[in-house]
Amino acid sequence: MLNQENKRKFNCVVCKDRFNTQAQLRRHERVHAPDQWFKCLICGKKYATASGFRSHNIKKHKGHKPHSMKPRERLNQRSLRKSRPHRKYRDDSAQTNPPSHHTASCQTQHPSPRQEDTSHFSQSIPDNTDCPGLSESKNPDFPTSVSRTEIVPTSIVKHRQKVYSRSRSARKQDNMRSPGSERNMDFPSSPIRDGSYVETSVSTSGSMSPLGEATYQVMSTPVQYVPLISSIDHTFWTQLNAKKLDELKLDERPLPLNAFYTNDCKPGLPAHLTLSYDSFTNKPVDRGTPYTGTILNTNTVEEFKAKDFGGILKSAGEKIWSTFHDGSALTTPTLLNQFYCVCFADLKKYKYSYWFCYPAFVTSTANIVSRATLGESFSTEQKEKIRSLGTLGAAFLDREFNVIDDREKKLGQMEYVLMNDPSTDSEHPGWPLRNLLALVSFHLDAKRTVKVICLRENKVAGLQSADHSLYLQIELEHLSKTEMPKVVGWERNTKGKLKSKFVDLSASMDPARISESSVNLNLKLMRWRLLPQLDLEVLQKLKVLVLGSGTLGCNVARCLLGWGVKNITMLDNGTVSYSNPVRQSLFNFEDCGKPKAETASARIKQINPSAESRGVTLSIPMPGHPVSKLEEEKVKEDITQLEDLVESADVVFLLTDTRESRWLPTLITAAKHKICINSALGFDTYLVMRHGVRDESEVLDPPQIGASTISGTQLGCYFCNDVVAPSDSTKDRTLDQMCTVTRPGNAFVAASLAVELMVSILQHPQQGRAPATLDLNDEKQDSCLGRVPHQIRGFLAHFSSVQPASHAFNKCTACSSQVISKYRENKIEFLMEVFNTTDYLERVSGLADMLENTNFDEVWEFDSDIESD
Repeated sequence: MLNQENKRKFNCVVCKDRFNTQAQLRRHERVHAPDQWFKCLICGKKYATASGFRSHNIKKHKGHKPHSMKPRERLNQRSLRKSRPHRKYRDDSAQTNPPSHHTASCQTQHPSPRQEDTSHFSQSIPDNTDCPGLSESKNPDFPTSVSRTEIVPTSIVKHRQKVYSRSRSARKQDNMRSPGSERNMDFPSSPIRDGSYVETSVSTSGSMSPLGEATYQVMSTPVQYVPLISSIDHTFWTQLNAKKLDELKLDERPLPLNAFYTNDCKPGLPAHLTLSYDSFTNKPVDRGTPYTGTILNTNTVEEFKAKDFGGILKSAGEKIWSTFHDGSALTTPTLLNQFYCVCFADLKKYKYSYWFCYPAFVTSTANIVSRATLGESFSTEQKEKIRSLGTLGAAFLDREFNVIDDREKKLGQMEYVLMNDPSTDSEHPGWPLRNLLALVSFHLDAKRTVKVICLRENKVAGLQSADHSLYLQIELEHLSKTEMPKVVGWERNTKGKLKSKFVDLSASMDPARISESSVNLNLKLMRWRLLPQLDLEVLQKLKVLVLGSGTLGCNVARCLLGWGVKNITMLDNGTVSYSNPVRQSLFNFEDCGKPKAETASARIKQINPSAESRGVTLSIPMPGHPVSKLEEEKVKEDITQLEDLVESADVVFLLTDTRESRWLPTLITAAKHKICINSALGFDTYLVMRHGVRDESEVLDPPQIGASTISGTQLGCYFCNDVVAPSDSTKDRTLDQMCTVTRPGNAFVAASLAVELMVSILQHPQQGRAPATLDLNDEKQDSCLGRVPHQIRGFLAHFSSVQPASHAFNKCTACSSQVISKYRENKIEFLMEVFNTTDYLERVSGLADMLENTNFDEVWEFDSDIESD
């Protein structure tokens, strides 16, 4: 590669490109001479080469191709080509009279240097603020023109005033992309056209000799700035998600941000502004040079696109402009380091659209007079002192490199302007210098040359060094104080366009975490929009025990997942039969023959990977089902395990398929004061109810006639309406009695109501002790979700339901105080007696005495009187 460069002996004096032959150089020089380009007579476009001109005519002008033009048009095209001067006379230093073979039109279009107006040598190129980015480059991330003081022919000065070219190195840099997974989002470009990143004015001076020979001149070039590029760590987006979910919700108020840049990047890397998880903290980050900013997160992508980006930039500029007037920027120069971010976060898909701007003023008052490095210009002692001031970020120094604290004396005593420079470009400073120079120009009364130290750190041979830092002498002019300059600074995307950036983090995120976040988001949306008082944390921490993994159990588990409940224990003693998958939503055909509890638990984890579910295969001992001596130890183990499961749960669902299998769980939940939800199915009817919760100190009060509510401590259980003890209901049953014969949709209705009843209970201030309302016309809201009934009895035959409430029965075989006391005193012996003796429960609860003392003739007579009425 080096040998190839050495062979290229012919250099362009404008852009420094090198060529192998003089013919290649001449062909290239046309790029810098627009007045010598080929002009299309149809559309007016110009081309530097004849081949490009011919290709344009052939491809763009149908029906007007060169071979179809009229003779006169072709003659005009040929005369235009011939009108270009001979290469010997292309420079302004050519002889006054062209060769004789040149036509008169040639002499008219290209007057001799004697006839040219030389006033243009002292004029300035207008500020090209309509062209965002560096004026010489389509990619603003890297400046491309070579800014240096150099001696050039006046003809080249003239061409440079008209066009702006790019060097080969800059064209290579155009293809560079910033690190990360960012890509362009196809958003429409912003309508603003104030995204200029450089000043384009060039001040020149020169003269022309009377003989038309070119003289040489010293040319000062404008300061060009390497723009900042946002470098966002994925932890920043994680924190934004948390802020959006827990704090902002649907609020679009701006949030303060803190970012930083460093001046020790490796050569060739862009100037990065870094944001991470701690950018949302109130205190500035303790790394690098601070940059303060604001983030505005929109709720929809349409709002993001519709933002007034021009107004945002202007507002940010006015904020900085105010620091010029009040002088606070002189005291704290880092106030000039500000940024603004507009973004839209798709919290479900972990996709983010964002656009950063770094507001800066467009001025034409800064021109580089000389350029050097810190190592070439200062002694070792001076360099160490300069390096020690790098922690300030920016400062004004006197001749002894002391920081000037007095605001009134800053500009009078100022000898140097120090800035931590994020740029790694060998000739151009970073973006923060732009506002710093504008501040100095604002407070100047006359033109002045300012010495600027762009401090850069790097390791050389294992030691920190700042020798490669830029040392610039910049000529500044006074900046008007009455009118704020134009503000620029919107960041370009990776394609060099003024569009937003887009990052997709879904591929790098754990799918389980994405699923968990999405479920939580759905629930939080309810709280944001409709129920601000909804307590989701109590549901997320809830531990639920589901007794029965059949039709009701599967549907209850699915509804629990929808409410964000993760800790679910499924209990059953059966296996999946071939008839189960069509009605029981947690099973597939492949699951037939597998244990129900474990299979249902595994399916819950597949649905929500963050769920903590387990399956327990266990047979619940039941009254009326005698226990033999061989089974006694196994039954005792089952009782102990069931007690442990109920003890560790917060809510218990009773969803087993026989009445007697619900007796022992009802007794245990009553003894341990747990919330118990019971649901049962008929053919076209269903029952959903909650059991009352009370402790030993709370006694049952007699029912009060005419009361509108019943306290939650006085509510009855599933067995409170029975006047007989539960017995073996499976004995002598036919096939239709052994199977649950019910309408298919009945279980879905009952299961969903059971879960919704549980949620309403937990949202009530008294939770399990919440009272039940008897008056259905009472509009009083018991909880944020509404009424908390005792029972819901539904009838699909006419699609209706009722909400009765009943008092606890003081002789209930499951929840009465005398039964609970016996259970606590002699747990195993009491239960074994219940299982093996049919009438034992009736005697313990007092039902037997009540039945003996009841005159059934009076009961039947009272019943017949009601019917006759």
